[in-house]
Amino acid sequence: MKAVVTRLVWLFVYGTMLHRIGHVTGRRGGMATFVHGPRRANLRCRPHHPSRLLWDDTEFRRPFGRLWSSTRIHRSDDDDATRTEQPTDNTNNNENDTTVVIYEELVRLASDLRRHDALYYESEMARNSVGRIPPCSNDSNVRVAWAYKPRGTEDASETFFCRPRRPTPNDATRIVVDRVKRPHVRPMLSLDNVHREEELLAWLERIRKKLTVDDGPSSLTILTEPKLDGLSLSCRYEQRQSNTTLYTFVWASTRGDGKQGQDVTHAVQQGNLVPLTLDWASLVADPESYTHPKVLEIRGEIVLPTTVFQSLEGEGLAFANARNAASGILLRKESITDPVASQALREKLCFYAYDVAGDDGFTVSGVQLRRVLPTLGFRVPEPVAVTRLRLNNTTAWNVNDIQALLKYHHSMQHHRQGKKTSQTYGDYDMDGAVHKVSESDLRIILGQSNRAPRWAIAHKFAPLAAVTTLLDITVQVGRTGALTPVAILQPVELAGVVVRRATLHNFAHMQQVLGSTTTIAKESSVLVRRAGDVIPQVVQRIAGTDAGSNNGFDTISVAFPETCPACGSPVVTDEVNKTASKETAGQVLRCGGPQWNCTPRAVGSIAHAVSRDALDVTGLSEARIMQLIEAGFISRPSDIFALAKSPTQLEKLAEMDGWGPKSAQNLAAVANRIAKNGISLSRFVYSLGIRFSGVHSSALIAAAYGSVEDFLKDVEAASTLPIKQVQDQESNDEQVQSFARLREETDITKGIGPVLLNSLDTFAQDQELVEAAESLASSILVLADDSAMVVSTLATTGPLQDMAVVFTGSISEMSRSEAKKWAKVMGAKSTPGSISKLTGLVVAGEKGGKKLEQAEKLGSFFKW
Repeated sequence: MKAVVTRLVWLFVYGTMLHRIGHVTGRRGGMATFVHGPRRANLRCRPHHPSRLLWDDTEFRRPFGRLWSSTRIHRSDDDDATRTEQPTDNTNNNENDTTVVIYEELVRLASDLRRHDALYYESEMARNSVGRIPPCSNDSNVRVAWAYKPRGTEDASETFFCRPRRPTPNDATRIVVDRVKRPHVRPMLSLDNVHREEELLAWLERIRKKLTVDDGPSSLTILTEPKLDGLSLSCRYEQRQSNTTLYTFVWASTRGDGKQGQDVTHAVQQGNLVPLTLDWASLVADPESYTHPKVLEIRGEIVLPTTVFQSLEGEGLAFANARNAASGILLRKESITDPVASQALREKLCFYAYDVAGDDGFTVSGVQLRRVLPTLGFRVPEPVAVTRLRLNNTTAWNVNDIQALLKYHHSMQHHRQGKKTSQTYGDYDMDGAVHKVSESDLRIILGQSNRAPRWAIAHKFAPLAAVTTLLDITVQVGRTGALTPVAILQPVELAGVVVRRATLHNFAHMQQVLGSTTTIAKESSVLVRRAGDVIPQVVQRIAGTDAGSNNGFDTISVAFPETCPACGSPVVTDEVNKTASKETAGQVLRCGGPQWNCTPRAVGSIAHAVSRDALDVTGLSEARIMQLIEAGFISRPSDIFALAKSPTQLEKLAEMDGWGPKSAQNLAAVANRIAKNGISLSRFVYSLGIRFSGVHSSALIAAAYGSVEDFLKDVEAASTLPIKQVQDQESNDEQVQSFARLREETDITKGIGPVLLNSLDTFAQDQELVEAAESLASSILVLADDSAMVVSTLATTGPLQDMAVVFTGSISEMSRSEAKKWAKVMGAKSTPGSISKLTGLVVAGEKGGKKLEQAEKLGSFFKW
């Protein structure tokens, strides 16, 4: 310990002297060298982390006192030069004594600040608040250090902490937050939802049928509590020692994709939102005989109290609603100019816990959890209702059996509408109630789907609605040519969101909702709501409120259009439900013209082609694609690669608004790289935008053909068949069937049905689309897909399921790319090029480098 302290003191001394030199010479951060006689030490400052200096050379071994007395560096205010003085032995005046005292005080303060920074942010002790001084005391030390600022420096911390940026008074307690991902111990699933009594009874009936078996339970408990409208959060706690009831807070993360979320540990600690330690002993009657999980995750919701949100509006902080405010405050980046602002806002947030997850199959009942969570220091949603339901093998539950659930939901709706209720609710927004089976053993029996547990349901409120004025109806043209009517509305606020546009779905539905097949008066009143509290939609036209003029011309047409509003091509009917008539909902109108001649369709198709799962051409938004089409640079995806190879065209592109030489060069570099390195056949098929062909279906098609030549050969063959013959594929003669390879019964083609086959036929019959596909295939390298590998990668399980696998060194039996492919076959989630905390496995071949050393420390590696 003494050696460590001595080394740190040496480091502080050289850091100060080095930075004084750097202040004069202009060198900030990075690698610098300080020379003292024949010896040399390198000091490297890590940007944005003032509490750490990396020592690259430990050659110095001079006593502290001799070093200070032998070399003093001064800064000249006149010429910004430095001069080194070698004082004589009799130089011992007051100035020198004062300088030594100040310097020693700075050493002490810096040591304290760094030690408490480590305690506050990084160490195990920080999670338990052991040995940590209050933040206000730490800030006081910073202010004292500031008072000792040397002449010519901006503040004491600039010189002493070797900071490469302009510091602030709170720099000593500022932390740089990395946006890392945190894996959940168990997936954080969503909830299925219901709106009506019949849907709630249907959910309960599914539960009853699942549980009414021989020797099954005679009853179950339904726990009902408010569904908070906030941001989902998971807080990780780990055991201090094996099989103990004491747990320490480790990190917090958002829900993310359910499997992993974004780390928000610093924000949660800054807002003091959760307790740092837990004693889980109160959960069981006999803690000594109970095996506790090593990891616990307390799940809940981050909310901003309604009253606080209203006060923020008064202070001029603009948020659409309390949920957006809570999310924005929690995820906001740390402010450099005003670091106190983030903490002040985060302290206004509240965390309400409602669930717990643990490893080793840990479970706990809902009723028991609600009893324990408040004793551990967590808030829980209020009020709560507990309903006991009898299970019967023959009789289903009816409305009378669930009156308690319905009354609870009705009471919440009244509270939401500002009406008085007998219940007391918390100071937060709610968007429904959550009904869940309380018993943990029954939850295991009921299980879960891929996205939601079967033992819980969200009983949502009726969507918020408002009456506004219909100003006009416009028609949007989608990538597939679908025409969608959109209502242009007088702006109206719904749940904190200003709605100006609302969908009318399709023309048949529009005519039903607006009550006319021809025209309606302009500025009619309509009822608008947010479906699922998200998507604005027009519900109905209010009868007798037509505000149009009486001259008969101020009207809005609601008739089926005969031509595409974008290109003027004839409109064709595409009925989703073949049995539906033109008068019923479910009918879709599409542009019947060439795809590349209709600008909105062309923009959408090219944007789809360059998307991440297709060609993956970065830097091309829909706005930029529109700009390129209007300027005549491109008309289909293959034109992007031709543009990248034309210096003249790139020069013209660089002169366009919003581009410049750098953007043009970046686009060319990406396109040329893709053309040279190639893409897989499955990506190529997906990029064509064939209707009903997603990533999964494209992989199946690619596996069936193997090469782009074979695929395009069948596309060309199908394009030459008469339309009537294509529509009638009942013949057993394979020679006259289109895409015969996809009609064979194999493991690959099991996922290809008649809908996709019909869509392929339609694609092949469009000569322009076929020519665009052939042009794209000739512009880039399309790599063959291994059928066996493609089929294997479609599986969701394997020995490497959900792992991030890193390879290092050379593998004699196969190339690195082949090894990565087989890792994917075995279920690997990704094969990154570097090791991180999320790495699940490191495969080491011959001559493994630094990755092998990191892997040995990590402990998860396999030697090839």
